[in-house]
Parts: sequence; structure tokens; C-alpha cells
Amino acid sequence: MRDHAILTAITAAVLLAGCGSDAQSDTPAARQNDTQAPGVTVDRTFIGTAGRWSTAPGTISGDNRLVIDIASNGRFTADVRTQGTNAEAIIESGKGAATKEGDRISGTIEEGPGVHEILEGYSRWTIDTATGNITGTQSGAVPISKE
Repeated sequence: MRDHAILTAITAAVLLAGCGSDAQSDTPAARQNDTQAPGVTVDRTFIGTAGRWSTAPGTISGDNRLVIDIASNGRFTADVRTQGTNAEAIIESGKGAATKEGDRISGTIEEGPGVHEILEGYSRWTIDTATGNITGTQSGAVPISKE
């Protein structure tokens, strides 16, 4: 009986010793890598800036609004949206790369089949996060906010 108790205690100790984290997987770098999808580049410059930025309906043309989705690697999509019968409809769409310097995020929309008159006015845009405005190549300052 005594041998059985000792064997049980040793088995429990060995099992508990295997629990927890090892020194390599509990480093800050290992924890960060666990949360990133394979092949995804994160530019620390865009932390806190990445996300959806949009103007209010009617501020850019007619009842339309501008929506810019900025990824954590600086790539973005830009859409001009209008309110349809049951949901918003995208009437123009483009993509490109953004940069950030201080309070300013700037981007250039690549030429493509979804870029038309309104997005051409924002082919080069700058969001000033301090003032909450976006300006485009052919447009004045318009209020924009992060959703």
C-alpha cells in the first residue's frame, strides 16, 4: 500500500512538472508571434491608426461617403459608398499604400477599374488625425473619423 502511495505521488509530481510554460514560449516575442497570422506583416507605425476611417454621408458628393480601411501593414482600400434601398452600395473602389508621419496619414490610390471621378479627387489623400480632416488632391478639407 505504501509503495502504491509513493508511486502515485511520483506520477503526480511528474505530470505537474510538465504543466505550465517553458522559458522559450513565455517570452514577449513568442507571445506576439502567437497572435499574428503566418505571413502577415505588422508595421508598428500603424498601431492605433489602422482601422476604418469614414466621412459622414453627403460630405464628399451627393449623399455619398468615403470609407478608407487601413491595414496594419499600411495597405488600404478606399470606397465611395452610397445608401441603397436596403444597405450601402459601393460605387467606386480603389486600393493603395499609406504612410504615417506624426499626426498625418497619407496614401496614394492606385489606378484601376473601380477608380472614377470621386476617388480621382482623392488619388493622393492625407488624414490629419489632430484636426480630424482628410484632404485630397482635388478636394478641400472634409471631416473624417475613425469608426
